[in-house]
Amino acid sequence: DDKDTVLLSVSGTEMATKRSTLRICDNSVLSRQFDDDVWTKQTNISHKSILEWTYEDVISWMKGIDDISEDITKNFEEN
Repeated sequence: DDKDTVLLSVSGTEMATKRSTLRICDNSVLSRQFDDDVWTKQTNISHKSILEWTYEDVISWMKGIDDISEDITKNFEEN
């Protein structure tokens, strides 16, 4: 399914992988980032290259990551 394909730019090399591959290690940052709850919040930006993200895309992504505190997101948003 294309919605579970993640496009990555690794040191400038475009790659694609399945979301399940990034979730292999339970409780890792990648596993949490690509968890169903977080992933569905990011569907509007998930198929864009990170180089194409807008300021709003970054804020949306930050809000979906549990390990990024609201204070950090707010500080980023204000500056």
